[in-house]
Amino acid sequence: MLPHFEPIDRHYYPSVRIAATAKVVESKVFRIALYWLEFYVNALVLQWNRMGESLTSREAMLRGNLVSRPQGAKAFSQLGDRLTLDIHFYLICWDKIKKHFRVVSGATDSRCIKDVWSEIQVMSERASRARHFFEHLDKTVAEGNFGELGYGFANLRTFVFRYFETSGKKGRIERQVTLGRDEVENVMMAYESVLTCLEADLADTALGRTMA
Repeated sequence: MLPHFEPIDRHYYPSVRIAATAKVVESKVFRIALYWLEFYVNALVLQWNRMGESLTSREAMLRGNLVSRPQGAKAFSQLGDRLTLDIHFYLICWDKIKKHFRVVSGATDSRCIKDVWSEIQVMSERASRARHFFEHLDKTVAEGNFGELGYGFANLRTFVFRYFETSGKKGRIERQVTLGRDEVENVMMAYESVLTCLEADLADTALGRTMA
């Protein structure tokens, strides 16, 4: 039985980012990339919460034996579809974070920000490759590989995505990447570190936890 899911109660607001960038002279590219980085960090948190909610709802239906009823079976199937779609967009968020974080790092001379990017670069690139599998699934199926994949949760903290990658020389290679709550929190801390590099006041209430 899965334990109770605890969502991540965090949302980053523009006021802190705008105040931080106003204190330094940065390029327009930096400012826009930082906006999109914040957008997709927020989206990543939202998707993590949606995945956990869908998973716990499906578990509750199994425990209540509701799947044996026609309407229950339909709802169970719909939750499964929603979970897979949420996983797809979850991986897209990881990919976008990688791309915009890379632009943020490249558009500044700040050694502090470049060091923050280097700390999550490998993890975000591995997540981006998992997203690549979903995005090109049609080609995989057309080639007769049928797009096998798998995913699993452990204690509603650890999420593992497993997929097959096709290489010209090595053929089909099974890969997996762990992108659970710890990894989401690492990205959140990385974004907050960027704001710290910009001398943002992270004690600002606008960055605090969302209101109930």
